[in-house]
Amino acid sequence: MAPPEHQNVVILRVFEVLFWVLEHIFEKVEGIGRSTARLNQGRVSLSLFPQVVKILFLLVAEAAVEARKNSWGAWLSSLVYKLVEESEDEKARKERARQEKRIEKDLKERRLGSQQAQLQEEQSLLRKAKDNIDAADLRDDQSIRAVEARTREREAREWLERERVERETAKVERERLAKVWKQQQQQREKEAQEAREALRKQQAEARAGELARQVKLRRRQKALVDELDSRGVTCTPITTTAAPVRLPRQPAATMVVPELCDEGMPQMSERLATEIPQQHGKGKTDRDSETKIPRSMGLL
Repeated sequence: MAPPEHQNVVILRVFEVLFWVLEHIFEKVEGIGRSTARLNQGRVSLSLFPQVVKILFLLVAEAAVEARKNSWGAWLSSLVYKLVEESEDEKARKERARQEKRIEKDLKERRLGSQQAQLQEEQSLLRKAKDNIDAADLRDDQSIRAVEARTREREAREWLERERVERETAKVERERLAKVWKQQQQQREKEAQEAREALRKQQAEARAGELARQVKLRRRQKALVDELDSRGVTCTPITTTAAPVRLPRQPAATMVVPELCDEGMPQMSERLATEIPQQHGKGKTDRDSETKIPRSMGLL
């Protein structure tokens, strides 16, 4: 049986091992937590997590076995049952077992380190992929902004072109309407001018006709007066028309000539009279001595 001093050393050793195991466990758990968080952020597979947990369980089991062997209960049980001193072969076997476990632990730690390195490499690749994605997104955003800018510029040009076309169309329409109005105004002025010319022509023709009629009337009057003068008949113009009057036999007779006072002729200022020679004869009555103006002269 081991002395109490040896038992105290063993207990201290067990506590040191437990402390080291717990500290190692906490470090591993913290590292696994960080790795898990990174894996969750980077959407990386968690296939390494069960292996890490298995290694932790093995470490805890080994620490528990060592603690149980070196505990006060084991020491007391060795006193009660008087455990036989281990032989050199048993000690060598246990030592080999411990070395194998230590080697296995080292191998597992190496595998864990390689897996952690692989995980870090994957995280690095993930960061690079994320950077590439961000750069691609930035390029896409720049391309989208450039396309939107070109679209806005094209729309602005189209709007300006539509405005220009509308202004030109409105200008052409105004010019057309102005031209139509000018043509209509010219047509109205032309028609008015033609109407004035026609009116002047009509008035000139009317004046010429009236003048010709007056000239003709004067000629007829002059011819009549000359005819009456040649026959010795005196005519006096009056303002009213009357039928021819048969005059009684007188030394000198005055006949009414209505046509001498026709419309458009001024009143004659001089007395037109033609004396009718008396025809005396026996056996003739007053009716036989009256003189008529023949119809061929235009007085009746």
